[in-house]
Amino acid sequence: MRRWERRLRNWSGLVLATFICLHLVNHSAGLISLAAMEQIRLVVATVWRSIPGTVVLYSALIVHFVLALMSLYRRTTLRTPLWEGAQLWLGLSILPLLSGHIAATRGAWWVLGNTIDYEGVIAGLWSNPWLLSKQLLLVVIV
Repeated sequence: MRRWERRLRNWSGLVLATFICLHLVNHSAGLISLAAMEQIRLVVATVWRSIPGTVVLYSALIVHFVLALMSLYRRTTLRTPLWEGAQLWLGLSILPLLSGHIAATRGAWWVLGNTIDYEGVIAGLWSNPWLLSKQLLLVVIV
């Protein structure tokens, strides 16, 4: 792998890991209350929904995904150890699993100006077993 690719992968991975950790900490505040989740969400959303935060986050997501596709394209064979194949398959499944969540939350905020709070997201997930299973699978993979 080229040096610049390794650096891009590391930086994009760090940005995504930071977002994921903050997001999961926000979810874990639900053990306290919905109000606690909302308070943390407002702080975290201020950072990630700003123009620089949005550019950094989505750039990292796209760069990380494209680098994974490039590494797959460069392979001379698809014969890999089980763990490497699982890592590739699971990593490439994140974006398709995540797209509906992004559209329903960030898309609703950006396109329609609607802010969906945690109560709305949780109600939506619990009312649709398919969406709930996709979100749970996404959390396990990530």
